[in-house]
Amino acid sequence: MHTNKYTESIPAENWLDSGFSQSGNKIVVILGPKFSSGKLYQASSIEDIELAKTLLRPGSLFIEDLSQIKNFSKERYGSVPRAFIICTDDLGIPLSFQLWMIQKAGVSDVVEIKGADHMAMLSKPQELCDSLLKIATKYT
Repeated sequence: MHTNKYTESIPAENWLDSGFSQSGNKIVVILGPKFSSGKLYQASSIEDIELAKTLLRPGSLFIEDLSQIKNFSKERYGSVPRAFIICTDDLGIPLSFQLWMIQKAGVSDVVEIKGADHMAMLSKPQELCDSLLKIATKYT
């Protein structure tokens, strides 16, 4: 399962001030301000980092939900071309895990944004927009 592979790819100490708890049958994660500013928004502006820290809420890595989902069929989901945008400075999803996802998902197009952190929409908004337009134009 992708989510287990993801959590296994990140050493416990790299989660910094994030917290995990159980809520019913779900694992809840609260990304801490140090984790967010140091691993997700490290290439973003101070203003964006400070705003993001005020918006932190408990969430899920969807481990339990994803474990219940059946594989998608090649006839339906598999017939759609897939694209992936690599954010080279993403410390939230390490490059090795991004490459693993690309390989496992059968991605046909890979675009790279150099210097983008996990939140490319803030750290490299123009490059993200250009990349999405490039992908959309190719499949229009």
